[in-house]
Amino acid sequence: MEGGLTAWKAAGLPVEEAIAPTADEEKVAPLFLCPTPGAVLREEYLEPAGLSPAELAAAIGVAVSTVERLLSGERAVDAELSLRLARYFSTAADFWLQVQIEHDIERTRHALGETIRAAVRPRAA
Repeated sequence: MEGGLTAWKAAGLPVEEAIAPTADEEKVAPLFLCPTPGAVLREEYLEPAGLSPAELAAAIGVAVSTVERLLSGERAVDAELSLRLARYFSTAADFWLQVQIEHDIERTRHALGETIRAAVRPRAA
């Protein structure tokens, strides 16, 4: 294969995604841009439709506490809940899991990114 990673590196192009600020960057309190699935559910679906947690819970066949815990950030979306929400709101089956994953990755990047960056070296080509 002509080019490849060696050519990419030789051209000075980045080969690693920054997962944490470098030591030179100022440390500031993390600003989470990826909302929790509960925040998305509340702001984009429940409030515009005028739905209560109890109404949603009854419609998708889960306990009210499941919806309330999701809305408060105490519960994560799993595959079953993702399918139930997707069916009810006509979203893609994996939409709710993707929102959860993006939120989890961002939180973990802020919490452990620097530690991982220091402990794990990229594999040499």
